[in-house]
Amino acid sequence: MEWLSGYNGETQGQYKLRYDLYISLIRRFLEPIVVDETWYADEYPGVARGVSAGRFKSCRQHYLVHGYFEGRRPFPKSAGGKIPKAFAAVAESTTFAPSRDGLYVVTTLDVLTNQIRSILAATPVDEGWYRSTYPSADRAIATGRFASARQHFVTYGYEEGRWPFEMMVDEEWYLSRYKDVARSISNGTLGSAKDHFKMVGYQEGRFPAPPSQSNPLNSPPPSGALQ
Repeated sequence: MEWLSGYNGETQGQYKLRYDLYISLIRRFLEPIVVDETWYADEYPGVARGVSAGRFKSCRQHYLVHGYFEGRRPFPKSAGGKIPKAFAAVAESTTFAPSRDGLYVVTTLDVLTNQIRSILAATPVDEGWYRSTYPSADRAIATGRFASARQHFVTYGYEEGRWPFEMMVDEEWYLSRYKDVARSISNGTLGSAKDHFKMVGYQEGRFPAPPSQSNPLNSPPPSGALQ
């Protein structure tokens, strides 16, 4: 939301951002999706050749950079996981506005939120961990308000800053990157980098580990995109 506020449109409640930034945003929400490397390579031999030739580091990288937007699947139907909603279906509620300086996307918070939720629905959620970590969510599920931890996470959990599963935090890297956190630990305000990430870092959009590990694209986002 903080990032989006910099792209207010001409109409109240409307946002206007470059197409590449919109795609960068979508990619960030695809990152937790599991990609079956072996199946993907067999299913899409052209991609396998691209990986072998070094054009892509992995099938996962291809999926995030191109595959999702081309309508490819990250794993077979037989795997039983939830496939992200197709990009064509996600984007159909978005207005694309060509201009002399490039293509722009014009959208509203409600539309963008629904688009994000449709992608979050495919995020792996650790049912047991989520319910034991968030008692209020567990009670809501137990009383039947939500069918599962996944449904709670997609509907409210993400927006409330909850994790879908326990994330690993690279303590050394985190402290070297975020000096304010290192200072807080030095003066005794915080116990660890993981404590900070869990309490506020995740909600602030900080990385828990080097971008090469936490961002499968293994490259910085376009200028002005989410950091």
